[in-house]
Amino acid sequence: MSVEGENIYSIASVPVSAGDGRPYTYTGPTLPPTGVSAPQIDMLEFMRRCMTHIFTPSATLASGGSAGSIALTFGASGVAGMVQGVPFIISATGTLSGSPTSLISTASNEIRKVLVCIGMSALPVASSFALAGGVLQFTYGPAVRTSANAANSGGLGLSYFDAVALPRASANEVPVGWINVVNSFPTSAGINASHMFTDYRVVQGMNFSAILA
Repeated sequence: MSVEGENIYSIASVPVSAGDGRPYTYTGPTLPPTGVSAPQIDMLEFMRRCMTHIFTPSATLASGGSAGSIALTFGASGVAGMVQGVPFIISATGTLSGSPTSLISTASNEIRKVLVCIGMSALPVASSFALAGGVLQFTYGPAVRTSANAANSGGLGLSYFDAVALPRASANEVPVGWINVVNSFPTSAGINASHMFTDYRVVQGMNFSAILA
């Protein structure tokens, strides 16, 4: 099996009526119904999610206080998780923040998704998990074409953004959310709360509620 190319699908069982009136069970792979997000991951991404993820779902994305800035809020409890199978705790209070580069920008007929991650400098743990350690990093997905100015709201999931796959995290990155980047988005623009998403079913698991109709 190629872990980079082996796609993951759900396996569903449904009762089927036979000619004699007795139902039997049909089992086979199924894709999500039209209008919801596909998992859009493969075996390699599934393995990464098992080894690198957040334990503290209360950590959520918010405005970083200035135009184009993003923050991860986690209050007094810090952030805990695993990176490459190694547990970590960022014990500082407050927020981590960062600003996307010009790669976030889109034209009037483009949208993209940008993955937001906690970036760790390196392993072993002691080299990167100090008090207030970690920074927010961004992985930029490719531009996806739309009609001109058709997706001006980050919440237009069913029509546009659910068809756009999330970009992949790098080795020392822990995904914590993503940004839906709308049409005609300049680098210096403020990122609205409606464009920020922290759904840990999507970034570190499989959203079974979207698969099982």
